[in-house]
Amino acid sequence: MNMSALSAAAVGAAPRAMPAGLQVHGQGTGNLCNFELSELASHSLAGLEAMLLPEVPNSMVLKASQDMIRAVVALEVGHRLGMRHNFAGSLASNLRRDQVDKVFAGSLKGNATKLLPSSTVMDYLETRESILLGDLIGKKALALD
Repeated sequence: MNMSALSAAAVGAAPRAMPAGLQVHGQGTGNLCNFELSELASHSLAGLEAMLLPEVPNSMVLKASQDMIRAVVALEVGHRLGMRHNFAGSLASNLRRDQVDKVFAGSLKGNATKLLPSSTVMDYLETRESILLGDLIGKKALALD
């Protein structure tokens, strides 16, 4: 039998949890515990596509790549120091979901931002937010780090 043909239901996948709706600053009301991998992948690809637009200079692609690496390395160093993911870091965000595209596009043009995607490097963020965070932590420590 072809294993790729098996669906999640056929192998006994657990039903999705339906937690009460909560509001997180800048994110609106939603079921925070329902993590949609496809949505994260879509947002992450949008960040990569934005970096590869013809009008983005190579120097800014390099800087964005370095900022992403900085954010990932900071997260992994945090793990080595015994820190766990801090799912509350986004509560201090002042970057709304509907601002991410514009702020990220501005950063690719060299426009600095003080908008905060999270108050810690120990948070799960999508590509554009991680790049913005990487730029910020290159300048100063975050509140929860």
